[in-house]
Amino acid sequence: MISIRSHGLEGHRAARWDLLYISLVPAPTVLFCTALLSDGLAWASGAAFLPRLSQWLLLAGLSCGVVAALDATLRYISVGGIYPSRLARAHLAGNLLALLLSVSNLVLRWVGGRGDVAPAGIAMSAAVVCLLLATAWLGRDVVRDSGPIDTWDADTLW
Repeated sequence: MISIRSHGLEGHRAARWDLLYISLVPAPTVLFCTALLSDGLAWASGAAFLPRLSQWLLLAGLSCGVVAALDATLRYISVGGIYPSRLARAHLAGNLLALLLSVSNLVLRWVGGRGDVAPAGIAMSAAVVCLLLATAWLGRDVVRDSGPIDTWDADTLW
């Protein structure tokens, strides 16, 4: 997405805004990765509570993802004058596709009754995690104005 600091809106309010954005973005990814882990454990062990746990993790991930998407949309509109690049469009499309796949995964589980995990639930969860990892990779180049970044730099991750 877009950093406010790179567009001359320095100051106290911009720092708080960035803090909100930084705290929102990882939550859906962590929840969707945990749902994938829960799916794998449910498929391997057959424990009855794990499919229900995956449903709740998907619901929490979707909730956080929608809030993060609204925050990113508000940032994009409020900064203004930003021309979206191909990387930014790919980042946006990947995140939206991940949210739509998660919605369909959740609907499949609730309609399926017992929280259908294998094989469609696991495949959808894995696809969402792969999409989020790919968009995170794209997103770090979108945020930086200086083009591709050094992958060995520790500050890149945070």
